[in-house]
Amino acid sequence: MLKVFALLDLPGSERIVGVLEIDADGTRLAQHQFTMLVAMVLGLGMGLGVYAVVILIAVLAIRSLRSRERRRIETRARELTRVVIQALDMGNHEIPGHAPRVAQISVAIARQLGFQPNELAEIETGALLHDIGKFGVSDAVLSKRGHLTEREWAELYRHPELGYSLLEGFPSLNNAALLVRAHHERFDGGGYPHGLAGDAIPLQARIFAVADAFDAIASEGPGRATRSHEEALAEIRSAAGSHFDPEVVRAFFRIPDIHAFPENWSSSPNQHHAA
Repeated sequence: MLKVFALLDLPGSERIVGVLEIDADGTRLAQHQFTMLVAMVLGLGMGLGVYAVVILIAVLAIRSLRSRERRRIETRARELTRVVIQALDMGNHEIPGHAPRVAQISVAIARQLGFQPNELAEIETGALLHDIGKFGVSDAVLSKRGHLTEREWAELYRHPELGYSLLEGFPSLNNAALLVRAHHERFDGGGYPHGLAGDAIPLQARIFAVADAFDAIASEGPGRATRSHEEALAEIRSAAGSHFDPEVVRAFFRIPDIHAFPENWSSSPNQHHAA
């Protein structure tokens, strides 16, 4: 009897959660012992090949289990993300539906810059969760009308770092966490929380900055002056090189149907058809 034992861990974790045992009946090998011995002596490796086959079976089985477990975890993660986004959106009375629209635009820009599908998913997640750190900011500050005090501004300025701290412990959200931490940085270094400038700002955060500003300018909401798409586009163009990365702005304007946003866009960022 040939036995192989393989340790099982979860994707993105080093924690062992089980052991897979694979048994193979070795009785049929008895009649081939001499042949196998000769093959091994000659260096043909037939004996090692038997073990290789068993090991291959183990590897394939582990991959299958991991694939199913990964899909299950990803499904739960997407469901949890939707719940969090709905909770954030409920607290955003000024621009309802802001995060999903920003995610759509961010993904469209990233496509223009040649991002791969898995990278698009990371940008989408980061954009959806960009304000998750506001769960750590008091309601009094978030809901206050009028000017904030210096202390209140200091509390609000903490939300990118708070969001990063929430996400950084999850390996699959590492890139999303970088976007969350840097989503208020400016290309000219005038942003917060770290005053990063230029290429020091993660590219996904530079992409998000353009998408976020465009939706904030073009969206309607209580107490917000309505501005046309053309005015919003002109403001984005004028801030290239100061607030925004010029390369990202150029990619933004290459989106074929940006003038029709959001009326003719699909409801899912990853299904948007911009080339």
